[in-house]
Amino acid sequence: MIKYTCRDYDFDCDFEIESEDGIEAIDAFCAHISKEHGKEDFKKDLDEKLD
Repeated sequence: MIKYTCRDYDFDCDFEIESEDGIEAIDAFCAHISKEHGKEDFKKDLDEKLD
């Protein structure tokens, strides 16, 4: 189970996503960060951290 929360990434927001599918979780989380927090390059930054 994969879980991402905005608070884990220093955003003052209660959004969280939990999924068995890691790709689905990352895509949904990054879409939220991009839309709600205006951080368009967040997925690229996250991909670099996960490598």
